[in-house]
Amino acid sequence: MVQFPNMGEPDLNSVYTTDYNARSQYVQTLFNVLYPNVVFTKNYFAIYLNF
Repeated sequence: MVQFPNMGEPDLNSVYTTDYNARSQYVQTLFNVLYPNVVFTKNYFAIYLNF
């Protein structure tokens, strides 16, 4: 998750921080509640937890 876009494109030079990962986990949790059988979201949980 990248917070600072540059004209609609993610600015990959911006720094990833813990709060970005926390926001991502929050959104993924909400998505998982709405769509519990989508497998790829479980992979992203592990990826973001490893940051």
